[in-house]
Amino acid sequence: MAKGHFAKSEKQAASVMKEMQGKGNAIESVGTARNYEQALKTCCDYLKEFKLGSLRELTPEQAK
Repeated sequence: MAKGHFAKSEKQAASVMKEMQGKGNAIESVGTARNYEQALKTCCDYLKEFKLGSLRELTPEQAK
């Protein structure tokens, strides 16, 4: 996997949540969005620490 420079975990998580949030989208609750965003930040920090790529490159198999 690529080992380049990636955006901060906060920015990556916010970007993903922005796409998933809103009326008619996967997540409508503000509280749920906040919890998911925190989990995504944690995941992103892990990916960065072990040089596994960015959040958007993460596959469902890798997430398990």
